[in-house]
Amino acid sequence: MLIYQADYTGTSHDESKSFFRYSKDIHTATHKFNSTNNHVLNSIFMHYAYNMFRSYEQYIRVPSTGAGIMFMLAISYVISKTVRSKPLRLVSVLLLCFSTSYYNYLFMARGYSYALMSLAVYIAVVLFLLNHRVKFRCWPVVAIVLSILNFLAVGALLSSVLVMCAINGVFVLFYSAKIFQNISGKVKPMIVMFLSILGTTAVMLHLLFHNIYRNIFSLENNYDLVGLVNKWDGWPSLALHLRHLLIRRVFLPVTVTGKTVFYLILAIICVSMLFYIYRFLQSFRSGKFGDYFHSIQSMTFAIAATLLSVIVLIIYGVFLGRCPGLIRSNVLLTPLAMMGAIGLIDWFIQTVLKGRYRLLLNAAVILLVSTMFIRTKPNFGSPGQMLMARPVLKRLTAYNPDQFWHIKFSKKMGTYDVGFLYYNQFDYKFRIVRGNRKYNVYVCKKSRTPEGAILLDSDYFDPVGYSVVLGGTLEAK
Repeated sequence: MLIYQADYTGTSHDESKSFFRYSKDIHTATHKFNSTNNHVLNSIFMHYAYNMFRSYEQYIRVPSTGAGIMFMLAISYVISKTVRSKPLRLVSVLLLCFSTSYYNYLFMARGYSYALMSLAVYIAVVLFLLNHRVKFRCWPVVAIVLSILNFLAVGALLSSVLVMCAINGVFVLFYSAKIFQNISGKVKPMIVMFLSILGTTAVMLHLLFHNIYRNIFSLENNYDLVGLVNKWDGWPSLALHLRHLLIRRVFLPVTVTGKTVFYLILAIICVSMLFYIYRFLQSFRSGKFGDYFHSIQSMTFAIAATLLSVIVLIIYGVFLGRCPGLIRSNVLLTPLAMMGAIGLIDWFIQTVLKGRYRLLLNAAVILLVSTMFIRTKPNFGSPGQMLMARPVLKRLTAYNPDQFWHIKFSKKMGTYDVGFLYYNQFDYKFRIVRGNRKYNVYVCKKSRTPEGAILLDSDYFDPVGYSVVLGGTLEAK
């Protein structure tokens, strides 16, 4: 499905803008940063995609879609290692792979895909090493692998640095000594892994960003964020930020069903967390914390990383008063929190509950997660307004292959027309017109469709809320 949607949906405003502004050559990608649309590694990958795959219309999405597939594979591995109930594994993988809160980012030619992949693969690598410990002399390999994942995440999406710092912090503090065989003490592996990962990641990021540091930290040059930064108000703004990331985009709680699912899942998470903390304190008092942590270490990684990520965001956004960017800038927190919550609930069901109570709650959770998936899955048969370019052009071409199309957009359609410009390099016969110039195609919101208008494939475009109106020099067929 990911490959299918990457192919049939059109490029968005941001994809087209990034392609034309920053992927012309490597020098431009690494020396020009006047907008947050330059996700530097993504711009570099788009440049190479142009050189290697430009016979394919959607070539700029080839690298990002590959990263999206890697994300799905890594998520599947992580869930297999943290969830014991097989039916819950299945619905959890579906929910995490196809959550509408970030699904489009897995194939769009933007930096989000690489950051999400790095997050999932990082956790998968740590869980793999916990089950397949290596000798301490292999620490350089581990450090390089994790540093490359840090580099891919931050190099493709600068705002991912906060969540990636939290993930690295959890690994170094609690897991770095557990992935090696026959090593005495925890301090040495902690120091070695901390310094090696920090140093290697810093060197790679410096080589990538050293020409644009001033532009990155200059608010005047980052005009995309000026309005948001000026409105940032500490805790109220961060609370709204987290609400969007962890509640609204995950549960869509705007209907009775959405609210019911949210409150039931929240109640189960709270009860599970209380038992988790109780068992934690109990093991600490009895001196068996090591054995207890070993039994829950796989599941605990995502929980600890989520909690530390939130703490980092609180320090950054509240105490330092800095804006962490757009809501989508911290999209890594969404799958991370979902992995942690699902692992925690499964632990509670499988470890604390017995008999019929285990079966009943397990069935209830499977039903709730399945409901979440059904309600929040993407509309696979619809491109959405933001990704309309290619479907519109293909249908216009099929309608009349010899016609040259002058396409005008209503003001309410915003900057969606920019996505069309990418397709000027192919054989489509069209031009975007503005102002009072003549046109024979008018794209508008469905609610603004002129009465009696001739519509192109209304059955396809109506469900996503816009109309493609045929008129002017084009006679109806």
